[in-house]
Amino acid sequence: MPRPVQSRMTNVCKACFIALVLISLTLSSGAWAAGLPAPAEAPYGIQTSCDPEAGISYFQSGKFDEAIRVFSHLVENEPEGPEADKVYAWLGYAYLCRGWTSEAKEAYSESLRLTRDSILRFRALLALGQLQLDTGNYDEAVSLFDDALRICQGKEKAIVFTLIGIANYEAGRIRAAKEMFQEALSVSPNDPVPDYYIQVIEYSEKKKSVLFPTKPQLGRNEAAAKKAGVVASDFQGVVFINSGAKYTMTPHVKLTLGTDTDVPLEGFFISAGDDSFRWHNWQSMNIEWRLRGEEDGVKKVKAVYYREGFDEARVAEASIALDRRPPWGSFKINEGEKYANNTLVSLNFSVYDKLSGIAGICLSNDGTAWTDWMPYRSSLRNWQLPPGDGTKKVYACVHDGAGNISGVITAEVQLDTTPPLLWFIDLKHLSPTSVEITWVTDEECDSAVEFRLDKDRKKTVTISDDRFTTFHVIRLKDLTPSTKYRFKVLSRDLAGNLSVSREYSFETKAGN
Repeated sequence: MPRPVQSRMTNVCKACFIALVLISLTLSSGAWAAGLPAPAEAPYGIQTSCDPEAGISYFQSGKFDEAIRVFSHLVENEPEGPEADKVYAWLGYAYLCRGWTSEAKEAYSESLRLTRDSILRFRALLALGQLQLDTGNYDEAVSLFDDALRICQGKEKAIVFTLIGIANYEAGRIRAAKEMFQEALSVSPNDPVPDYYIQVIEYSEKKKSVLFPTKPQLGRNEAAAKKAGVVASDFQGVVFINSGAKYTMTPHVKLTLGTDTDVPLEGFFISAGDDSFRWHNWQSMNIEWRLRGEEDGVKKVKAVYYREGFDEARVAEASIALDRRPPWGSFKINEGEKYANNTLVSLNFSVYDKLSGIAGICLSNDGTAWTDWMPYRSSLRNWQLPPGDGTKKVYACVHDGAGNISGVITAEVQLDTTPPLLWFIDLKHLSPTSVEITWVTDEECDSAVEFRLDKDRKKTVTISDDRFTTFHVIRLKDLTPSTKYRFKVLSRDLAGNLSVSREYSFETKAGN
């Protein structure tokens, strides 16, 4: 198709090719395209500029809502203006990048109605055809692609043949699809996309008779050249998902696309890792995208870039793990003990996340005032409980690597920092060789008596009873008649608080 002199808007679009040299900087600069100026934020009370270049600048920076606002304002002011067809085309693509298909269809239809520019007409037909394709209207899609085929020539035909093949393939018309893909390869023999679809079709056929057929590979010629050490081109394609993030908690992501060197592009085919490739004319290196599939897990995005003139194509791929399920689990205070006798306690967490792992944690003693997010550890020592005996509850939230936040999980402990009271220490049933020592406590405790000979301070004997009660009896046996002993009583409550009495004495009775 002949290429007339581009309009002012199209020239602005082509200027974004220069930014591809610096695309590797997107990992550190987020979604901003390297080399593209960021539109200045409008101060309060001052309206944002509404000229086409401002809208394109917003669009190329990935600010699609702002671009839509600018383009919509332009067509509202001049719906039949001299550049309305181009504005509608940009508006349609901005809607498409936001996933607003019905609005994109209306905008592209207006562009098609108004334009006499063969390039804009060709792009609008491809876009409208793919919008029909996405809604399952395969015959309407093929009809629009046929219209596009009549106004293009050269290797552009390979793109249209491929789209007609994709429409037939997704409609289940496999034979017609394969014929279209072969037509595309007859125009552009090294085109990776129709070649991949033919592999997919043949693989499905061979699986019925061949035990281990070769699996389809997108860009197999490029892969073979790399393996052989042959440098086939001076550029490579790249794709970044959310600026190179490992995880995402939503299927709506932002793609940064392009090449590693300054190479002008015609456009690209893009797929969400399956066979549903879609064509985009090169207008921006930032687009929004919805990951395919209902299940969480690793999602791939594949792109095939076409150099200006369609003489070369390069394959790029990126992946990201979609994780929409928040982490879950529980934790214990002091490894699950019911009581604590110190306001400093340990917290032991058992929380889980299937995909992105536990990344951070925050804590609270009342469910209202929370700590900042901290790096997650499965065990935390010396968490400070508020003072005052009684039931203490600790609240926790964790988040995973994708940013999903768990519900609030809690654990309780009875804080008891007060030792038991020892009352009514008494001797009963004193005999030449035995005695019972009794006492009472104000709470349930265990029992122990530590005793020794009056004249021997070094050697002590302890008799204990681990049963918890408030009335305590310890019997000392095998004592020596007519001998003086000294003793202390000891009781430890359920929280571990220990009380020790002062030292008392008794003397056993004389023997018979």
